[in-house]
Amino acid sequence: MSFSREGLGFQRRKKSTRTFGDAPTMGSVPRMHPNAKGLRARISFAGKIPLVLLGVMIFLLGAGITGLVIRFANDPQKAARPNVTPPPSPKTTAIPKVPVPSPRDLESIVASFVASRDRVSLEPLVRGSSQRFEVIAEKLAQLESKDGKISAIRHLGAVDSGCVQAEAVTVNFDSGRNRVALLSPDDAGQWRIDFDAFDRHVTPDWKTILSSNPAESTVRVYLSHDNYYNGRYRDDRQWACFAMVSPDHETLLYGYAKRGSRQHLAIASTLKRKLGSTDSRTQRMTLSMLHSGTGDHRQFEITRALSDDWALGTEPLDSQIGSLDASTPD
Repeated sequence: MSFSREGLGFQRRKKSTRTFGDAPTMGSVPRMHPNAKGLRARISFAGKIPLVLLGVMIFLLGAGITGLVIRFANDPQKAARPNVTPPPSPKTTAIPKVPVPSPRDLESIVASFVASRDRVSLEPLVRGSSQRFEVIAEKLAQLESKDGKISAIRHLGAVDSGCVQAEAVTVNFDSGRNRVALLSPDDAGQWRIDFDAFDRHVTPDWKTILSSNPAESTVRVYLSHDNYYNGRYRDDRQWACFAMVSPDHETLLYGYAKRGSRQHLAIASTLKRKLGSTDSRTQRMTLSMLHSGTGDHRQFEITRALSDDWALGTEPLDSQIGSLDASTPD
């Protein structure tokens, strides 16, 4: 006698009663074991356990996130924190715009200017200078021996300045050197040349400035970002560093502005506006700076940002801009 498994229950196999020649029949159909239904139900439910656990986990995760959001929203410390006011944006004085002469007319003004040798011819061409007309005439007479013969005079275009309306014209020399003539309108609307900008005028002279004497100076330089923090200016959290160069001497200078000061904001906003994100270019600026009298003779504290170019306006650049906190970026 043997046993066979039918479905989920066991059933005794009965001996067949058929004889040779009988018609086929269905035979004995075994009944399902009474426990088979429960087992199948449990097996079917067991297959869904991972899905149930996954659903529970998602529910708990969602409930946790919701609780954190509610707790943060009701955080009494957060509600007590003061609102932080963003730093003020630079605000410059509106400059009245005067009709601009044609490029050819501007070039003609510059040509007449560089050829002038006396006060009578210079007076209608020069916009207020800190130098006497006799000195201006003498410097113009020395241009050829200093820079070479003039090879070209070309109009460059409008100057992007927050201090003064100006047009730039370059004077090129056969030596490869050049100077920029910045023309601005006077009160009567007549366009004149800023000689101090053309001359790259500094006070006192560069020899005195580089002598490490504890004195203040006014310079016209090309400015760019730098990271030379050394000596009394070693703390880059307190100072912002700028490299300063001039075509009139070979020494690379470093200027430091106190972070958050008006001069810092004036310089940083000018470089950002004119140069964008690049650190490889330089910008013409007019500055007041002070040497401490000790340490590296190349390091100066920048005390004023006078202009965002070499031509001065009616107001210093940094007087047009509010103070900023120490988080000001370079």
